[in-house]
Amino acid sequence: MFNILLHKDVVKFLKFLDKELQDRIKKKLRVLETDPYPAGCIKLAGTRNMFRLRVGNYRVLYYVDYDSSTIVIDKIDKRSSVYN
Repeated sequence: MFNILLHKDVVKFLKFLDKELQDRIKKKLRVLETDPYPAGCIKLAGTRNMFRLRVGNYRVLYYVDYDSSTIVIDKIDKRSSVYN
C-alpha cells in the first residue's frame, strides 16, 4: 500500500476543475495506492523514475519512492502544457 502525496500546485489546480473531472482524477489516484504502475501508465523518457497517467485530455505526472512507500503527484495539467 502506497501513500499519495500531492504537490501544492496540484492541490490548487484540482480546486479549479469541475466536480466530474475531479472525481475521475481522484479515482485514478486511488488506483495508484495499490498499484503504482496501472494499465496505461508510461515511464517518461529522459527521467529516472517519473511516470505518466492519462485521464482524458489531462495527464498526471508522478514518481514512486519505494523507500518510504510514497507516490508523489508532481503535476496535473492538459496534455498540451503538462510537459513544459
